[in-house]
Amino acid sequence: SYFRYMGSLTTPPCTENVVWNILGKGRELSQEQLQLITAPLPHQDNRPPQPLNGRSVAFYNPPNSTISIQSLVQ
Repeated sequence: SYFRYMGSLTTPPCTENVVWNILGKGRELSQEQLQLITAPLPHQDNRPPQPLNGRSVAFYNPPNSTISIQSLVQ
């Protein structure tokens, strides 16, 4: 399951017309995994959450989702 909404980039120039897909269930990572993901990123210059301004957030929960991520990437 996942959430989807239209938004913008979180860093300047904050370009709009970005489709955000957010997993419906969180995933666990170790401290080491988190460091590997965040180490190459520049300093935190993201902006705080913004008001919806009339946009909607959709929740998708497909009943038979069996497609693998690998098949989507190829």
